[in-house]
Amino acid sequence: MCIRDRYQRRVHGDLFIWIMESQILAYVDKEFDNNALPALMKYITIHNLSPGFDPTWETNENAQAACDLLVSWIKEQGLVGCSVEVVKEPGKTHLIIVEIEPTKKPAMTVFMYAHWDKQPPLEGKWEPGLGPFQPVIKDGKIWGRGSADDGYGTFAAVLSIKACQKLKLEHPRIVMILESCEESGDDLKYYLNKLIPSRFKDVDAVICLDSGAPVRDRFWITSALRGVMNFNLKVKVLKDPVHSGDAGGIVPESFRICRELLNRLEDVKTGAMVAPFQVAIPEERKKEIEQCAEIVAPPAKESYPRLPGVHYMDENNVELQTNRTWRPTLAIIGAENLPVIANAGNVLRTHTTLALSIRLPPTLKAENAAKAVKEILLKDPPYGAEVTVSDVDPYEGWNAIDYPPAFSAAVNKASNAYFKKDFGSVGCGGSIPFIGALAEKFPKALFVVSGAAASDSNEHGPNENLDIDYTKKFIASLSVILQETTKMTIQKNQIILH
Repeated sequence: MCIRDRYQRRVHGDLFIWIMESQILAYVDKEFDNNALPALMKYITIHNLSPGFDPTWETNENAQAACDLLVSWIKEQGLVGCSVEVVKEPGKTHLIIVEIEPTKKPAMTVFMYAHWDKQPPLEGKWEPGLGPFQPVIKDGKIWGRGSADDGYGTFAAVLSIKACQKLKLEHPRIVMILESCEESGDDLKYYLNKLIPSRFKDVDAVICLDSGAPVRDRFWITSALRGVMNFNLKVKVLKDPVHSGDAGGIVPESFRICRELLNRLEDVKTGAMVAPFQVAIPEERKKEIEQCAEIVAPPAKESYPRLPGVHYMDENNVELQTNRTWRPTLAIIGAENLPVIANAGNVLRTHTTLALSIRLPPTLKAENAAKAVKEILLKDPPYGAEVTVSDVDPYEGWNAIDYPPAFSAAVNKASNAYFKKDFGSVGCGGSIPFIGALAEKFPKALFVVSGAAASDSNEHGPNENLDIDYTKKFIASLSVILQETTKMTIQKNQIILH
C-alpha cells in the first residue's frame, strides 16, 4: 500500500469515527430531553426513601411505584435481546435485573449498576423554589432528591445501550443490576450471593454509575473508595436526671466523657485519626492525587457551602485530596437524650448517645476497624462510667486494579470524543459498599466506577442537582466504551484486541 493510500485510509477512518461519535451525542441529546428527562422528573416526585430512613417502606407503596416506573420505562425503549425481571423476596427490597444479549459472539460480559433508593428529603432546607420531590429545571440542571444520587443512573445505562443499537453499533453482553437498598443496607449482597452462582458467573467488566467527577472537564474514573463504619457510643452516669446545681461538680457530665473518649480516636486540633485506622497509601495513588490536585486545585468555594471566614482543614490541596480519599475521618451524625433548647432544663442528664461515622481508608480491613474502635473506647472508662459501643456496621473500601493498555485506550477514546481530554482518575471520599463485595466475587474484572454527579451536585444534602449537558456527554462516553469493548476478548486474563 502506498503512502497516499495509507494516509487516505487513516483520514477516512478518523472521519468515520468523528461522524459516529457526533451521531451518538446527537442521539443521546434528543433522547435524554424527550424521553429520559420526563421520566426522571416523574421519578423525583416519588418518596421512595431507602429502607433505613423509612420504617414503612414495605407498606407505603413508594418503592413499588418507583420500581414500576423504571421497569415500564425500560421496557418501552424496545431494546433488542432485552429481558427485564423484578426480584422481591419477603423482607428484602426490590431488585431490577436487565439482561441484554450482545450484538455478536464471543463477547465480553459487562455488569452495569445503579440504584434508585433515596436519602432523606431534608424538607425545609432547600433554596426557595426548590424541594426534594418537586423536580425543577434551572440553570442547566435538574434539581430534586435522587436526581444525581442515583436516579439518573438507570436512564443513563439504558440510553447508552439504546444509542448503540439505534446507530447500528456493536455492544457486549450486558447484565444490569438496579437496586433499591444502597443508601442504608446490604440486600444486594444477599441477592448477589444467591444469583451469581447460577446467572452471573463470568463478568469481564463492571460499570458502576454511582460515583462522580470532581470537575466536569472530562470522563472521570474512581480509582478507590473509602469504606465506612457507623456505630453508636453511649455514656451513662446516672439512673435518673438530677439537679445540675446540686450534682454539678460531683457527678461527671456524660457529654464531657464522650468528648474525652472521642479524643482517643482523633486529634481534636487536626482531625487526624489514630494509627489503627491509618494505612500506607500506595505510591501510584499518591501520584494520582498530585495530578488531581493540579487539575482540581483548589476546591471551589461553591463546592461546599462554607460560611464566610471558615477555612479548609489545610492550605495544601494535595493534603486536602489525600484527606478526602485515603485518610480516615470521624463525623458525629446524630445524638440522643439531648433535649431541644426549648425543653432543656438545668439537670445533669442520665446519659449521652452519639451516632458516629468513620470513613475508612480504601485498603483497611473493616473488621479490624470494628475491633479497634471497641478496644479504644471501652478500655478504662473515665470515672467508671457505663460505656457501650453498639450497632457497629462496618463496610470495606476498595482499591482498583490497574487497567490494561487496551482498556485505558478505550476509556481515553470516550473521554476525548466529548471532552477533548484523556480520562481522569481519582479516589472518592464516599463509600459504595457493593463495589468491594463485587470485587471479591469478580477479582479479575475491570471496574469503571464513574458517574455524572460532581462536587456541587450536593448528594445527600439539600439542593441536590444533576448537570444536564455533562450527563449527556457522560452517557455518550458510555456508549463509546461499550462499543470499544466489542473489539476485545479476554484470554488467560489478558485483553486481546480483534
